[in-house]
Amino acid sequence: MRDVADFRAVRGWLAGRPDISDTAIGAWGISYTGGLILNALTAGVPLAAADVQVAWSDLYSAFWPQGIAKVPMVAGLMMESPVFAPFAADAVRSRNLNALRPLLAERSSLPELGQVRTPVYLFQGRVDWLFDIAQATAAFARLAGPKKLYVGNFGHIPSPQSNVSPDAEYVLTQSVAWLDHFLRGVPNGIEAPAVQLAAAGGTAAAASWAGLPPTKMLTFGASTRVTTPFETWGGGTVTVRVPGLRAYPQLVAVVTAGTTVVTHGAIKPHRGLDVIRLASYCLFVPRGARLRVTLGPNTNPKGASFVDLAYIPFPGQPTGSISLGPATLKLSVLKQPVTRKG
Repeated sequence: MRDVADFRAVRGWLAGRPDISDTAIGAWGISYTGGLILNALTAGVPLAAADVQVAWSDLYSAFWPQGIAKVPMVAGLMMESPVFAPFAADAVRSRNLNALRPLLAERSSLPELGQVRTPVYLFQGRVDWLFDIAQATAAFARLAGPKKLYVGNFGHIPSPQSNVSPDAEYVLTQSVAWLDHFLRGVPNGIEAPAVQLAAAGGTAAAASWAGLPPTKMLTFGASTRVTTPFETWGGGTVTVRVPGLRAYPQLVAVVTAGTTVVTHGAIKPHRGLDVIRLASYCLFVPRGARLRVTLGPNTNPKGASFVDLAYIPFPGQPTGSISLGPATLKLSVLKQPVTRKG
């Protein structure tokens, strides 16, 4: 890839400078640049440390989970990249994706991260509709060197909010400490704990673990009043029986707590028992909230009291018809909530 070649060239230029140690060159990147850093590491570009923020490790699962396009995100990718532009018409309609997969695989680091021993600090947002927590946890699980993960209140936000994260100062402090330790040899203890999580709206880590946090699975019907508060982590599934359908290109599930979107997912449905995998977000659901599963052709159904544009159909796409049986919701949640709101 040209961007990795450019990254390698910049690193080489820095290494050639007499005022820079060629064994103490690191990298910091956010979103696209963060994904580029991971790709550069798997391509063998020598770095002494890296900070990677709200990035991807696998582009296909980020933009086409279960083979269904997140249309606004996919359209943005296609418009911004001349490499992907020729595939735009099919990509936004979730068609002929096998033609795209080699290009996506070339730009996805996940399969090769097990060979990377560079110290990497991963930062991911609690709720990021572009790159969910699974993009970071999958990378964290595979990295072979020193590694750390912080999940906080930042990222590609799902709705208009302030662009300033409440934990921005903490994130910057963590980033600098990581680079100081591995580039300058500062003994600041930044390596532990390996995983940190901020509470909703929090300004720093509220909980920490030696590895990925322990979770449990909760099961609900399609509409349930929550009696015990919980905090999601790890996605989940919506299972529904489909007795019949005709020309129905996508079946979308949106899980809400009141007017807040908890998670969502989509599949191309078939007759029989369908399982829709849900995105991994960290969202606190308080006691007393009405947890509801909405099924339909998109994530922003007419008359809904919530806004979710992740799986809106491409304009002009036929919706067809479908019949649905009862739905069962399973959510992966933290064994102990980190956020305390009641």
